[in-house]
Amino acid sequence: MPDVASAFRDWILSRSVKGCEIRLIDADHIALTTSDAAGSVTFFEVGPAEPRVVEFLIERKGGSGEAAFHLHFELTDLARAEELFTEMLEVLMGIGERSAERVLLVCSSGLTTSMFADKLNETSKALSLDYHFEARPLAEAVEEREPYIAIMLAPQVGYQRHDVALAYPGVPVFEIPAKIYGAYDAGGVIRLLIDALDATTPDADSLRMVRDVANEKRILIIYVNLHRNRTTIRYRLYERGQVTIAGRVAKLRVDFRDVDELLSTLRLRGLDYSTVDAVGVVVPGIVDGDLVTFPPESGDTYDFGGSIQPTYGVRVFAENDANAAAVGCYVTQSAYESVSILIQQAGHVAGAAGSVDKGRLIKGRRGFAGEIGAIQKVYSPVAQSGTEDGLWDLDAVLHAAAAHVVAASCLLAPDAFYMAVDMAPDMEALRAEVAKHLPAGYVPDLVPVYDVRELIFVGMLALTLQRLEAAAKPAPLVLED
Repeated sequence: MPDVASAFRDWILSRSVKGCEIRLIDADHIALTTSDAAGSVTFFEVGPAEPRVVEFLIERKGGSGEAAFHLHFELTDLARAEELFTEMLEVLMGIGERSAERVLLVCSSGLTTSMFADKLNETSKALSLDYHFEARPLAEAVEEREPYIAIMLAPQVGYQRHDVALAYPGVPVFEIPAKIYGAYDAGGVIRLLIDALDATTPDADSLRMVRDVANEKRILIIYVNLHRNRTTIRYRLYERGQVTIAGRVAKLRVDFRDVDELLSTLRLRGLDYSTVDAVGVVVPGIVDGDLVTFPPESGDTYDFGGSIQPTYGVRVFAENDANAAAVGCYVTQSAYESVSILIQQAGHVAGAAGSVDKGRLIKGRRGFAGEIGAIQKVYSPVAQSGTEDGLWDLDAVLHAAAAHVVAASCLLAPDAFYMAVDMAPDMEALRAEVAKHLPAGYVPDLVPVYDVRELIFVGMLALTLQRLEAAAKPAPLVLED
């Protein structure tokens, strides 16, 4: 075993953590066990002249299909490896906070929802998820005030969400879209729930582009998704528009160095970057060329082009997540020529926005267009507080979403507004609020988005293809005097 791998193994085994057993299985496997979860550290030898690859994995006990922490990295820097292990351990020791989580389903009588709750519990068990669904009539639910991690309302009682939210302060209250509820789509409900509470939701079927975008390339898309108290890095290799390789990293914090480590791991696993036409990286923050500023107010920048292109010899294009989503909205339909999107994830103080007008992504000066955190402090009660107070206040979220649609309609007047707002799934209520402030006939179409990640992947694929095409065009001839 190379010296750095041996030193890292010995360092892990020297840790003493109360409530966690750290045990050597063999030279390449270390097990970590708590009362609620099991973790592992595995060393892989790729080749005699190559550094080891290390895998960190944490799963909740009971065989959960979704890893709470999953990461591969090339073991070349001992200090970096120790930093990543400390982050893994932090996740492992916090797993117990999510055991036996109760979710309340509410409808008018409770009978139909009770049947749906049974189906949801069967689905949750089949997926080895730690969610238990209980059904109650509306009046009983408001009166009992039992501890739940979330409350989901049937469409017929959605108009009462404000009263339910008042009865359960601090608990997220969602309305199940009629399309999902009417089909008894247990998977759809669980996806909606997990997507709002966690970042480990399984991927849905890939969307397809309907616009005329050249698609004969081999493109790797990497998406860094900051989701409340978790970060996931999802990646897909597209070959002529078809996904041939896909996976994800589950972590605790955003660190753009993880993108470079993911690329190195994929290379050690056999991905030849000389056959990849470009890498598209989707990130939170302000994207100005290949420079990313995150958090936006920090002034801290990361140069994706400078860090990746020289190492892997492949073109790299970075883009903000909301901008990529806006392009995804545009290229996956043909009904609208001008579209905007608002993304407001449950549990986040600030949202994000993006717009495309007649095929052109609106970037603005230095990529700042769509960074709405500052302006939300003007119209959003949640953002104004600067704290988590009101994060689950449905009226506040609805007001903020409507205010943004009104403002963007006055400035951009898009044909359609795509709404990826976890806490405001009722488009009719949102349309009514917007209509209070815009002249008749000028309210844009409001389109609900249930899985913004798919729009982001397809949008970044389209952007990367377009930027490759633009880069391939010869520079205009300049005549000298």
